[in-house]
Amino acid sequence: GFGRSPAAAEVLGGYRELLRELRGSFDVDIFSWPTTQPTPTAPPTWQGTAEALRSALTPGCHVVVVSGNVALALMALDGDTSARTLVCDGLQASPTTLRSIGMGSLADAAEIAWLIDVRSFTQGSLAFSQGSTEDELEADRLAIGDNYGSPYLTEFVRSFMDLDLGKEKPRILVPTLYFEPDADMPGFSGMQDYFLSLVPQAETDYVEGWPRRQGDGDVGAELGRRIVAFLKKAPRATTLATVLLTDIVGSTARAVELGDRRWSELLEEHRAAIREQLGRHSGREVDTVGDGFLAAFDSPARGVACGFAIIEAVKKVGLDLRAGLHTGECETSEGKLTGLAVHIAARVSQEAGTGEVWVSETVRQLLAGSGITFEDRGARALKGVEGEWRLYRALPA
Repeated sequence: GFGRSPAAAEVLGGYRELLRELRGSFDVDIFSWPTTQPTPTAPPTWQGTAEALRSALTPGCHVVVVSGNVALALMALDGDTSARTLVCDGLQASPTTLRSIGMGSLADAAEIAWLIDVRSFTQGSLAFSQGSTEDELEADRLAIGDNYGSPYLTEFVRSFMDLDLGKEKPRILVPTLYFEPDADMPGFSGMQDYFLSLVPQAETDYVEGWPRRQGDGDVGAELGRRIVAFLKKAPRATTLATVLLTDIVGSTARAVELGDRRWSELLEEHRAAIREQLGRHSGREVDTVGDGFLAAFDSPARGVACGFAIIEAVKKVGLDLRAGLHTGECETSEGKLTGLAVHIAARVSQEAGTGEVWVSETVRQLLAGSGITFEDRGARALKGVEGEWRLYRALPA
Protein backbone atom coordinates (compact mmCIF):
# COMPACT_ATOMS: atom_id res chain seq x y z
CA GLY A 1 0.00 0.00 0.00
CA PHE A 2 1.36 3.39 -1.00
CA GLY A 3 0.22 6.87 -0.11
CA ARG A 4 1.24 7.66 -3.65
CA SER A 5 0.20 5.90 -6.86
CA PRO A 6 2.25 3.17 -8.57
CA ALA A 7 3.35 5.70 -11.20
CA ALA A 8 4.31 8.18 -8.49
CA ALA A 9 6.29 5.51 -6.66
CA GLU A 10 8.59 5.18 -9.67
CA VAL A 11 9.42 8.92 -9.59
CA LEU A 12 11.11 8.87 -6.18
CA GLY A 13 14.42 7.05 -5.81
CA GLY A 14 13.57 5.76 -2.34
CA TYR A 15 10.34 4.14 -3.48
CA ARG A 16 11.94 2.83 -6.65
CA GLU A 17 14.74 1.04 -4.80
CA LEU A 18 12.35 -0.19 -2.11
CA LEU A 19 10.21 -1.82 -4.81
CA ARG A 20 13.30 -3.30 -6.44
CA GLU A 21 14.25 -5.02 -3.19
CA LEU A 22 10.71 -6.33 -2.60
CA ARG A 23 10.30 -7.57 -6.16
CA GLY A 24 13.56 -9.47 -5.89
CA SER A 25 11.91 -11.83 -3.41
CA PHE A 26 8.13 -11.49 -3.79
CA ASP A 27 5.34 -10.84 -6.27
CA VAL A 28 4.20 -7.29 -5.55
CA ASP A 29 0.76 -5.75 -6.09
CA ILE A 30 0.52 -2.04 -5.32
CA PHE A 31 -2.58 -0.59 -3.69
CA SER A 32 -2.69 3.19 -3.62
CA TRP A 33 -5.19 5.50 -2.04
CA PRO A 34 -8.31 5.85 -4.22
CA THR A 35 -7.58 9.44 -5.25
CA THR A 36 -5.83 7.96 -8.29
CA GLN A 37 -9.15 6.64 -9.59
CA PRO A 38 -11.69 8.61 -11.67
CA THR A 39 -13.92 10.73 -9.45
CA PRO A 40 -16.69 8.45 -8.13
CA THR A 41 -20.29 9.50 -7.89
CA ALA A 42 -20.37 9.03 -4.09
CA PRO A 43 -17.70 10.21 -1.63
CA PRO A 44 -15.95 7.39 0.23
CA THR A 45 -16.02 6.66 3.92
CA TRP A 46 -13.13 5.13 5.80
CA GLN A 47 -15.35 2.10 6.46
CA GLY A 48 -16.00 1.56 2.77
CA THR A 49 -12.38 2.09 1.82
CA ALA A 50 -11.16 -0.34 4.49
CA GLU A 51 -13.64 -2.98 3.31
CA ALA A 52 -12.50 -2.51 -0.29
CA LEU A 53 -8.91 -3.06 0.78
CA ARG A 54 -9.85 -6.14 2.83
CA SER A 55 -11.67 -7.61 -0.19
CA ALA A 56 -8.68 -6.99 -2.45
CA LEU A 57 -6.16 -8.82 -0.24
CA THR A 58 -5.10 -12.29 -1.33
CA PRO A 59 -5.15 -14.82 1.54
CA GLY A 60 -1.61 -15.48 2.72
CA CYS A 61 -0.27 -12.17 1.44
CA HIS A 62 2.06 -9.79 3.25
CA VAL A 63 0.67 -6.26 3.75
CA VAL A 64 3.31 -3.52 3.51
CA VAL A 65 2.22 0.10 4.04
CA VAL A 66 4.79 2.82 3.32
CA SER A 67 3.77 6.46 3.47
CA GLY A 68 0.21 5.25 3.14
CA ASN A 69 -2.72 5.33 5.50
CA VAL A 70 -1.74 2.93 8.27
CA ALA A 71 -5.09 3.50 9.99
CA LEU A 72 -6.83 2.21 6.87
CA ALA A 73 -4.71 -0.95 6.93
CA LEU A 74 -5.43 -1.44 10.64
CA MET A 75 -9.18 -1.30 10.06
CA ALA A 76 -8.97 -3.55 6.98
CA LEU A 77 -7.07 -6.18 8.99
CA ASP A 78 -9.17 -5.83 12.16
CA GLY A 79 -9.49 -9.35 13.57
CA ASP A 80 -8.49 -10.84 10.21
CA THR A 81 -5.85 -13.55 9.84
CA SER A 82 -6.01 -14.14 6.09
CA ALA A 83 -3.04 -11.80 5.65
CA ARG A 84 0.30 -13.21 6.75
CA THR A 85 2.06 -10.12 8.13
CA LEU A 86 1.76 -6.34 8.43
CA VAL A 87 4.67 -3.93 7.87
CA CYS A 88 4.13 -0.18 8.31
CA ASP A 89 6.17 2.95 8.76
CA GLY A 90 4.35 5.22 11.17
CA LEU A 91 0.85 6.34 12.02
CA GLN A 92 -0.45 9.82 11.37
CA ALA A 93 -3.18 10.44 13.91
CA SER A 94 -6.51 12.03 13.16
CA PRO A 95 -7.55 14.79 15.57
CA THR A 96 -10.51 12.60 16.57
CA THR A 97 -8.14 9.78 17.60
CA LEU A 98 -5.84 12.14 19.52
CA ARG A 99 -8.72 13.52 21.57
CA SER A 100 -10.07 10.02 22.17
CA ILE A 101 -6.80 8.69 23.59
CA GLY A 102 -6.19 11.67 25.89
CA MET A 103 -3.77 13.62 23.68
CA GLY A 104 -6.02 16.59 23.13
CA SER A 105 -3.09 19.01 23.42
CA LEU A 106 -1.85 17.73 20.05
CA ALA A 107 -5.28 17.49 18.44
CA ASP A 108 -5.63 21.15 17.49
CA ALA A 109 -2.29 21.21 15.64
CA ALA A 110 -3.15 17.95 13.90
CA GLU A 111 -6.54 19.30 12.86
CA ILE A 112 -4.92 22.38 11.36
CA ALA A 113 -2.56 20.15 9.35
CA TRP A 114 -5.43 18.03 8.06
CA LEU A 115 -7.51 21.11 7.18
CA ILE A 116 -4.58 22.54 5.23
CA ASP A 117 -4.64 19.35 3.20
CA VAL A 118 -8.39 19.70 2.67
CA ARG A 119 -8.03 23.34 1.56
CA SER A 120 -5.19 22.44 -0.77
CA PHE A 121 -7.22 19.67 -2.35
CA THR A 122 -10.30 21.90 -2.67
CA GLN A 123 -8.33 24.72 -4.29
CA GLY A 124 -6.47 22.33 -6.55
CA SER A 125 -3.06 23.48 -5.37
CA LEU A 126 0.10 21.95 -3.94
CA ALA A 127 0.34 24.43 -1.09
CA PHE A 128 0.60 21.66 1.49
CA SER A 129 3.83 20.47 -0.16
CA GLN A 130 5.91 23.55 0.67
CA GLY A 131 9.49 22.49 1.25
CA SER A 132 9.13 19.33 -0.84
CA THR A 133 11.63 18.49 -3.57
CA GLU A 134 10.66 18.65 -7.24
CA ASP A 135 10.50 14.84 -7.35
CA GLU A 136 8.15 14.79 -4.36
CA LEU A 137 5.94 17.47 -5.93
CA GLU A 138 5.79 15.46 -9.16
CA ALA A 139 4.92 12.33 -7.18
CA ASP A 140 2.06 14.21 -5.53
CA ARG A 141 0.81 15.43 -8.89
CA LEU A 142 0.79 11.88 -10.22
CA ALA A 143 -0.87 10.53 -7.07
CA ILE A 144 -3.71 13.03 -7.02
CA GLY A 145 -4.08 13.34 -10.80
CA ASP A 146 -7.32 14.91 -12.01
CA ASN A 147 -8.92 14.71 -8.58
CA TYR A 148 -7.32 17.91 -7.29
CA GLY A 149 -10.15 20.27 -6.45
CA SER A 150 -12.80 17.54 -6.51
CA PRO A 151 -15.39 17.15 -3.74
CA TYR A 152 -14.53 13.45 -3.73
CA LEU A 153 -10.95 14.08 -2.69
CA THR A 154 -12.01 16.54 -0.02
CA GLU A 155 -14.47 14.06 1.47
CA PHE A 156 -11.86 11.31 1.29
CA VAL A 157 -9.53 13.30 3.57
CA ARG A 158 -12.33 14.42 5.88
CA SER A 159 -13.49 10.83 6.36
CA PHE A 160 -10.16 9.92 7.90
CA MET A 161 -10.24 12.98 10.16
CA ASP A 162 -13.26 11.32 11.80
CA LEU A 163 -11.67 7.87 12.21
CA ASP A 164 -11.38 7.21 15.95
CA LEU A 165 -8.81 4.51 16.69
CA GLY A 166 -9.38 5.12 20.38
CA LYS A 167 -12.97 3.93 20.01
CA GLU A 168 -12.58 1.34 17.26
CA LYS A 169 -9.42 -0.31 18.71
CA PRO A 170 -8.59 -2.66 15.82
CA ARG A 171 -7.26 -6.12 16.73
CA ILE A 172 -4.17 -6.92 14.69
CA LEU A 173 -3.46 -10.62 15.10
CA VAL A 174 -0.67 -11.15 12.55
CA PRO A 175 3.10 -10.65 13.03
CA THR A 176 3.87 -6.95 12.56
CA LEU A 177 6.96 -4.83 11.89
CA TYR A 178 6.74 -1.13 12.73
CA PHE A 179 9.33 1.37 11.44
CA GLU A 180 9.73 4.25 13.85
CA PRO A 181 9.53 7.68 12.19
CA ASP A 182 11.94 10.50 12.99
CA ALA A 183 11.15 11.95 16.40
CA ASP A 184 10.29 15.39 15.00
CA MET A 185 7.94 14.18 12.26
CA PRO A 186 4.77 16.29 12.51
CA GLY A 187 1.54 14.35 12.93
CA PHE A 188 3.24 11.29 14.39
CA SER A 189 4.09 12.64 17.84
CA GLY A 190 2.82 10.42 20.60
CA MET A 191 1.27 7.84 18.28
CA GLN A 192 4.08 5.30 18.39
CA ASP A 193 3.34 4.16 21.95
CA TYR A 194 -0.37 3.97 21.22
CA PHE A 195 0.22 1.92 18.06
CA LEU A 196 2.36 -0.53 20.01
CA SER A 197 -0.36 -0.84 22.65
CA LEU A 198 -2.78 -1.84 19.88
CA VAL A 199 -0.29 -4.28 18.36
CA PRO A 200 1.73 -5.63 21.30
CA GLN A 201 3.34 -8.35 19.18
CA ALA A 202 4.91 -5.76 16.85
CA GLU A 203 8.65 -5.62 16.35
CA THR A 204 10.16 -2.16 15.85
CA ASP A 205 12.94 -1.00 13.56
CA TYR A 206 14.41 2.29 12.37
CA VAL A 207 16.04 3.32 9.09
CA GLU A 208 17.81 6.65 9.29
CA GLY A 209 16.38 9.09 6.77
CA TRP A 210 13.03 7.37 6.28
CA PRO A 211 10.47 8.70 5.58
CA ARG A 212 12.00 12.18 5.24
CA ARG A 213 14.40 11.28 2.42
CA GLN A 214 11.97 9.47 0.14
CA GLY A 215 13.99 10.48 -2.90
CA ASP A 216 17.16 8.78 -1.61
CA GLY A 217 17.64 5.42 -3.32
CA ASP A 218 20.08 4.16 -0.67
CA VAL A 219 17.56 4.83 2.10
CA GLY A 220 14.78 3.08 0.20
CA ALA A 221 16.99 0.09 -0.58
CA GLU A 222 17.92 -0.32 3.09
CA LEU A 223 14.25 -0.13 4.07
CA GLY A 224 13.49 -2.78 1.47
CA ARG A 225 16.21 -5.12 2.75
CA ARG A 226 14.92 -4.84 6.32
CA ILE A 227 11.36 -5.59 5.18
CA VAL A 228 12.42 -8.61 3.10
CA ALA A 229 14.39 -10.06 6.03
CA PHE A 230 11.33 -9.73 8.29
CA LEU A 231 8.94 -11.25 5.76
CA LYS A 232 11.19 -14.23 5.06
CA LYS A 233 11.30 -15.22 8.73
CA ALA A 234 7.52 -14.92 9.17
CA PRO A 235 5.74 -18.16 10.12
CA ARG A 236 3.73 -20.00 7.50
CA ALA A 237 0.35 -18.40 7.00
CA THR A 238 -2.71 -20.30 8.17
CA THR A 239 -6.41 -19.63 8.24
CA LEU A 240 -9.43 -21.42 9.66
CA ALA A 241 -11.79 -22.35 6.83
CA THR A 242 -14.61 -24.69 5.90
CA VAL A 243 -13.37 -26.54 2.82
CA LEU A 244 -15.80 -27.91 0.23
CA LEU A 245 -14.68 -30.34 -2.44
CA THR A 246 -16.93 -31.61 -5.21
CA ASP A 247 -16.26 -34.11 -7.96
CA ILE A 248 -18.20 -35.61 -10.83
CA VAL A 249 -19.64 -39.08 -10.33
CA GLY A 250 -18.70 -41.44 -13.17
CA SER A 251 -16.52 -38.86 -14.87
CA THR A 252 -14.32 -41.32 -16.73
CA ALA A 253 -17.23 -43.10 -18.37
CA ARG A 254 -18.87 -39.79 -19.37
CA ALA A 255 -15.61 -38.50 -20.84
CA VAL A 256 -15.26 -41.64 -22.99
CA GLU A 257 -18.91 -41.40 -24.02
CA LEU A 258 -18.78 -37.73 -25.04
CA GLY A 259 -15.28 -37.41 -26.47
CA ASP A 260 -12.60 -34.90 -25.55
CA ARG A 261 -14.11 -31.78 -27.10
CA ARG A 262 -17.63 -32.12 -25.71
CA TRP A 263 -16.27 -33.27 -22.34
CA SER A 264 -14.09 -30.14 -22.07
CA GLU A 265 -17.10 -27.97 -22.90
CA LEU A 266 -19.19 -29.74 -20.29
CA LEU A 267 -16.48 -29.30 -17.65
CA GLU A 268 -16.51 -25.54 -18.28
CA GLU A 269 -20.31 -25.43 -18.01
CA HIS A 270 -20.10 -27.31 -14.72
CA ARG A 271 -17.45 -24.89 -13.38
CA ALA A 272 -19.51 -21.88 -14.41
CA ALA A 273 -22.53 -23.29 -12.54
CA ILE A 274 -20.40 -23.85 -9.43
CA ARG A 275 -18.96 -20.34 -9.56
CA GLU A 276 -22.45 -18.85 -9.76
CA GLN A 277 -23.47 -20.69 -6.59
CA LEU A 278 -20.26 -19.70 -4.80
CA GLY A 279 -21.14 -16.07 -5.46
CA ARG A 280 -24.58 -16.57 -3.97
CA HIS A 281 -23.26 -18.28 -0.84
CA SER A 282 -20.18 -16.11 -0.14
CA GLY A 283 -17.80 -18.90 -1.07
CA ARG A 284 -14.36 -18.53 -2.58
CA GLU A 285 -12.91 -20.60 -5.40
CA VAL A 286 -9.59 -22.10 -4.36
CA ASP A 287 -8.64 -24.53 -7.11
CA THR A 288 -9.84 -26.82 -9.89
CA VAL A 289 -8.15 -30.12 -10.65
CA GLY A 290 -9.61 -32.26 -13.41
CA ASP A 291 -13.29 -32.71 -12.60
CA GLY A 292 -12.80 -31.65 -8.95
CA PHE A 293 -13.61 -28.20 -7.58
CA LEU A 294 -12.23 -26.85 -4.30
CA ALA A 295 -13.88 -23.92 -2.50
CA ALA A 296 -13.66 -22.30 0.95
CA PHE A 297 -16.16 -20.63 3.26
CA ASP A 298 -15.96 -18.73 6.53
CA SER A 299 -19.17 -20.43 7.65
CA PRO A 300 -19.82 -24.20 7.66
CA ALA A 301 -23.57 -23.56 7.28
CA ARG A 302 -23.01 -21.62 4.07
CA GLY A 303 -20.67 -24.37 2.87
CA VAL A 304 -23.32 -27.09 3.36
CA ALA A 305 -26.05 -24.97 1.73
CA CYS A 306 -23.77 -24.22 -1.20
CA GLY A 307 -22.95 -27.92 -1.58
CA PHE A 308 -26.63 -28.75 -2.11
CA ALA A 309 -27.11 -25.75 -4.45
CA ILE A 310 -24.10 -26.78 -6.55
CA ILE A 311 -25.35 -30.35 -6.92
CA GLU A 312 -28.75 -29.11 -8.16
CA ALA A 313 -27.22 -26.52 -10.49
CA VAL A 314 -24.78 -28.93 -12.09
CA LYS A 315 -27.51 -31.56 -12.51
CA LYS A 316 -29.13 -29.13 -14.99
CA VAL A 317 -26.08 -29.33 -17.26
CA GLY A 318 -26.30 -33.12 -17.23
CA LEU A 319 -23.77 -34.11 -14.57
CA ASP A 320 -24.04 -35.75 -11.15
CA LEU A 321 -21.84 -34.55 -8.30
CA ARG A 322 -20.97 -35.56 -4.76
CA ALA A 323 -19.55 -33.21 -2.12
CA GLY A 324 -17.56 -33.36 1.10
CA LEU A 325 -16.80 -30.73 3.74
CA HIS A 326 -14.39 -30.36 6.62
CA THR A 327 -13.47 -27.38 8.80
CA GLY A 328 -9.90 -26.95 9.95
CA GLU A 329 -6.69 -24.95 9.89
CA CYS A 330 -5.35 -24.54 6.35
CA GLU A 331 -2.03 -23.24 5.13
CA THR A 332 -2.36 -20.35 2.68
CA SER A 333 0.02 -19.47 -0.12
CA GLU A 334 -0.64 -17.27 -3.15
CA GLY A 335 -4.39 -17.58 -2.66
CA LYS A 336 -4.33 -21.38 -2.42
CA LEU A 337 -5.28 -23.53 0.56
CA THR A 338 -3.27 -26.64 1.42
CA GLY A 339 -2.76 -28.95 4.35
CA LEU A 340 -4.51 -31.75 6.20
CA ALA A 341 -7.91 -30.02 6.30
CA VAL A 342 -8.05 -29.92 2.50
CA HIS A 343 -6.95 -33.57 2.31
CA ILE A 344 -9.69 -34.62 4.75
CA ALA A 345 -12.39 -32.76 2.77
CA ALA A 346 -11.29 -34.62 -0.36
CA ARG A 347 -11.48 -37.99 1.41
CA VAL A 348 -14.92 -37.16 2.84
CA SER A 349 -16.23 -36.34 -0.64
CA GLN A 350 -15.01 -39.71 -1.92
CA GLU A 351 -17.21 -41.45 0.66
CA ALA A 352 -20.36 -39.61 -0.45
CA GLY A 353 -22.87 -41.08 -2.87
CA THR A 354 -24.33 -39.52 -5.99
CA GLY A 355 -26.05 -36.22 -5.17
CA GLU A 356 -25.00 -36.37 -1.51
CA VAL A 357 -23.23 -33.88 0.78
CA TRP A 358 -21.13 -35.50 3.50
CA VAL A 359 -19.37 -33.76 6.36
CA SER A 360 -16.83 -34.58 9.03
CA GLU A 361 -17.61 -34.79 12.74
CA THR A 362 -16.00 -31.35 13.13
CA VAL A 363 -18.53 -29.74 10.79
CA ARG A 364 -21.46 -31.53 12.45
CA GLN A 365 -20.41 -30.27 15.88
CA LEU A 366 -20.01 -26.71 14.62
CA LEU A 367 -23.54 -26.83 13.20
CA ALA A 368 -25.24 -28.11 16.36
CA GLY A 369 -28.43 -26.08 16.80
CA SER A 370 -28.25 -24.68 13.27
CA GLY A 371 -31.36 -26.52 12.07
CA ILE A 372 -29.34 -28.63 9.62
CA THR A 373 -29.92 -32.33 10.20
CA PHE A 374 -27.45 -35.15 9.64
CA GLU A 375 -27.51 -38.88 9.19
CA ASP A 376 -24.72 -40.76 10.97
CA ARG A 377 -22.80 -42.88 8.44
CA GLY A 378 -20.39 -44.38 10.94
CA ALA A 379 -16.64 -44.27 11.48
CA ARG A 380 -14.46 -44.57 8.38
CA ALA A 381 -10.76 -44.96 7.72
CA LEU A 382 -9.76 -42.13 5.38
CA LYS A 383 -6.84 -42.85 3.10
CA GLY A 384 -3.73 -40.99 4.20
CA VAL A 385 -5.34 -39.76 7.45
CA GLU A 386 -4.50 -41.25 10.82
CA GLY A 387 -7.24 -42.99 12.80
CA GLU A 388 -10.94 -43.34 12.10
CA TRP A 389 -13.26 -40.43 11.32
CA ARG A 390 -16.99 -40.41 11.97
CA LEU A 391 -18.81 -39.04 8.94
CA TYR A 392 -22.32 -37.73 8.42
CA ARG A 393 -24.60 -37.20 5.47
CA ALA A 394 -26.22 -33.76 5.51
CA LEU A 395 -29.93 -33.96 4.75
CA PRO A 396 -31.60 -31.46 2.41
CA ALA A 397 -33.78 -28.87 4.13
